[in-house]
Amino acid sequence: MLDYISVHFSEKIRLEDLANVAGVSKNTVMTVFKHFTRETPFEYLIHYRLERGAELLLNTDKTVTEISYAVGFSSASYFTKAFRERTGMTPLQYRKEMQE
Repeated sequence: MLDYISVHFSEKIRLEDLANVAGVSKNTVMTVFKHFTRETPFEYLIHYRLERGAELLLNTDKTVTEISYAVGFSSASYFTKAFRERTGMTPLQYRKEMQE
C-alpha cells in the first residue's frame, strides 16, 4: 500500500484502491495502516504529498500552485493551509528560509 501511494500520490487515491492493491477489505486497510504508520491512510497521503511538495519547493522554481497540483492537491489554498499546519510556515516562507 505504501508503494502504491509513493507511485500514485499525485493522483486521486481512494481507500478502495488501497484495499484492491493489498487484496484486503477497506476495514483491514484502516487497521493495518493505523498499526504500522500511526496514521490513517488519508493522513499518511497528505503528509507524503507535503513532503514531496517541500522537495519541489527547494529543488525547482515552480510556483506554489504548480507544486500543489503536481503533488495531488486539488487547490493551492488547501496545499498552503496543510503545509502551514505541518511546518508552521507558508510554502513561500519555507522556500525562502530553507534556501538561505
